[in-house]
Amino acid sequence: MRMLEGEKVTKFFGGLSAVFNVDFHINQDEIVGLIGPNGAGKTTLFNLISGAHIMTSGTTKFKGKDITGLKPNKICKRGIARTFQLIKLFGNMTVFDNVYLASLFGLSEKIKKPEARRESLERYLQRLEALENVANSFSGVEKSYAIQAGREIRIMVEGEKVSDDESVILCRDIAKKIEKELAYPGQIKVMVIRETRTVDYAK
Repeated sequence: MRMLEGEKVTKFFGGLSAVFNVDFHINQDEIVGLIGPNGAGKTTLFNLISGAHIMTSGTTKFKGKDITGLKPNKICKRGIARTFQLIKLFGNMTVFDNVYLASLFGLSEKIKKPEARRESLERYLQRLEALENVANSFSGVEKSYAIQAGREIRIMVEGEKVSDDESVILCRDIAKKIEKELAYPGQIKVMVIRETRTVDYAK
């Protein structure tokens, strides 16, 4: 399934052609990189997709629907988010409030009141914390990370305390405890990662 596609995407700045007749498509579950020298038009193309710039000509579609000419907030609402090399956080706000502000574009349109959105975000963060707490309760676990919006948890174990065979058992036990103690939609991928590092010195 094509998630994102563009046809003859073109952008002129005055007489300068920054992007000209670019065709592309990205399929579902694909990870694609865009490479090129400085001035090749990479950033301009991202700006056109996200709505920061208006195309001179051409079209873009997301999940089969035309998003050409939509404003950035409308494109974001449909599911396309843009990040920048230099992010701008609000220094007078807490980490939670910075994330909460961003979440105003990421939650259901049915949630109209800001208070309800804040409560939804708090519940979401609590679910991630609960998931990590389950993993961290096991002996030998060094650190755990709930990722993919809580659909996956990666557990780092201490290589000196947990063998490869024990890692397999630990992974299964964590999954069983998650099933028993937590309520969640769909499934959660549990991954245990064990690193072994050997150090010696040449004298």
